[in-house]
Amino acid sequence: MEHETPEVIDTSAPATEETVTSPVTPEADPSHEAPKEAVDGPLSEEDFEASEAKEDVPEPEEEKPKKSRFQERIDKLTADKYSAEREARQLRERIERLERRERPQVDPDDYDAVENERIRRAFEETEKTRYSEDANYAAQQAQQARQELFQAKLEAARERIPDLEDAIRSFAQLPVTADSAEIIADSPKAAEIAHYLGSNPDLTRQIASMSPANQGRAIAQIENRVSLPPKRVSQAPPPPPKLKPTSAPQAKDPSEMTAAEYVSWRKKQWAGE
Repeated sequence: MEHETPEVIDTSAPATEETVTSPVTPEADPSHEAPKEAVDGPLSEEDFEASEAKEDVPEPEEEKPKKSRFQERIDKLTADKYSAEREARQLRERIERLERRERPQVDPDDYDAVENERIRRAFEETEKTRYSEDANYAAQQAQQARQELFQAKLEAARERIPDLEDAIRSFAQLPVTADSAEIIADSPKAAEIAHYLGSNPDLTRQIASMSPANQGRAIAQIENRVSLPPKRVSQAPPPPPKLKPTSAPQAKDPSEMTAAEYVSWRKKQWAGE
């Protein structure tokens, strides 16, 4: 640690008057100019528009992979099929509502009341006939869309399944019920299922002899066995987990479902519900 040397005052020298020089501040010195503050003036119209345009530039969106022409056709036919099925279902529900409508009690001696009821029932029958014809037409449109959808799925799978043609020729000669055909055509793995059944004709005949519910379960097992090509893995982060109720209602066991319930249940699974 350094020690400070005490200052020595020479007392022998005569005391002189100390001259104090006052410091000159910049404010007191007229020769010193204070720095000028930078003051931003108003923006010109061109600068204002340029700044606004820079702020309004949207961020580039991530380009989505383009669908193949096969997938575009499959998506369109799927939408057409579901639209026709929905229309047919709504028309049949209208017919059921007309049939469930209560018939008023009419006094047989009241001519006007009897005549009005006769006209009303005739009008209802006309409506039911029209609804029935429209529902049948919508069902035919749905069936046609389903067949075209099945063919489109086969066309899209020809490259990834080399021997698909031979299996489909065999499959076309085998017995397939309407229920099984609907389940196969609606499946996203329709081509793979048809290929498997065409390659295993004995199993296909066995499935055709089952009840509709067992047919659906057998095809579902085949659907789980066959495989689609791996999908492209997205680089996006996974979505946050969804909160689920702790006490969800128990779903009906597939073995206890009717054929219609089973087909509806499988469609919901394929749709990701």
